[in-house]
Amino acid sequence: MSIISVIFLCRNTCSSSSLSPSYFPPLLQSPCFTRVLYLKIKPSVQLWPFQKEHLKFPWFIESPSFSLEEDIQPCWNGAGLSGAKGNKVGHNNAQWRAVKKFLKLASNQDLPVFLIDPLVLEVINRDFEQVKNSSYGSVSECKYFCAKRDFTTFALMDHLLKNEENWFQIAERMGFQCLKIQSKDPRLDGIDYLSGTEIPLHYILKLTTHAIHLVIFYERSGNYLWHGQLRLKGHSDRKFVPFRKLQYGHYPGAFDRPELLQVSVDGLDVQIPKDLNHFLEEVPHSRFIECRFKEARTFFQKYHDDITVEAVLFQKNAKTLLHLAATTLKDLGVRFWLSSGTCLGRRQF
Repeated sequence: MSIISVIFLCRNTCSSSSLSPSYFPPLLQSPCFTRVLYLKIKPSVQLWPFQKEHLKFPWFIESPSFSLEEDIQPCWNGAGLSGAKGNKVGHNNAQWRAVKKFLKLASNQDLPVFLIDPLVLEVINRDFEQVKNSSYGSVSECKYFCAKRDFTTFALMDHLLKNEENWFQIAERMGFQCLKIQSKDPRLDGIDYLSGTEIPLHYILKLTTHAIHLVIFYERSGNYLWHGQLRLKGHSDRKFVPFRKLQYGHYPGAFDRPELLQVSVDGLDVQIPKDLNHFLEEVPHSRFIECRFKEARTFFQKYHDDITVEAVLFQKNAKTLLHLAATTLKDLGVRFWLSSGTCLGRRQF
């Protein structure tokens, strides 16, 4: 880790200085700074918004060797840099920096991720009107992403996951330590020649003390979104992150497809579910119970499926009735559950 010491005076007290404010790099145009600012610069990433020519001025004391970075990590005592676009205190926060860097990666790689972290969304929901009407760069404090926690959770639809190897490599070059979790695709369990095909379920991208958890959502028949359980394989590093603290992945989950809304949160553009109340209500009740395809196939091999016209019509009508009942109760805000019957009897917990 290299360090550049940047020394400059408060513009409020040195208006007669011969140094024009235009000489200062954009990030350093603070209305009041009378101290030394230390910028910790990691090797291998381009520095922004600095340009190389900024380092030629005499008030920059350059360390013997460093590489320009895409992101800088300012650390200071006192107030943040109020001239920094998009954030005023978040630069000094590990969680905010990790989220910012991840969102930049997702944007550059055309990965339309959306925020599903219940801890963050609950706070946003309390200030929903304010957040919804805020504009990029208007933040005065880091209120949502800067709260201390181990993870921030995002989601991505599976069909939008592209160039996986490319963005994974770029993430590592940006300083992330990456872990991919994949498992068998349950949608193919009933198909002999495809059974066992693995699909990506979760990604963990760790940056220093904070990690981004990216959950991959798959659309299932029935027009709902499904995510798989996060199961570590034998060779996985179980100390990579505190997995027990993850908000998602302890079991498979199912959600209604959310309509998304673009908002500015702590100076960062991010997509969130538009109906936050509904999404947050789903989270604690999202556990998904998979169909026992193998047992069902064994049953029908032994007893044979009734494929008469009457039986097929009965099954269709039963499904339609169940769907109508579920939709009606949901619209009325009534929670419902299986209390008895064949479906419940076949499930053993």
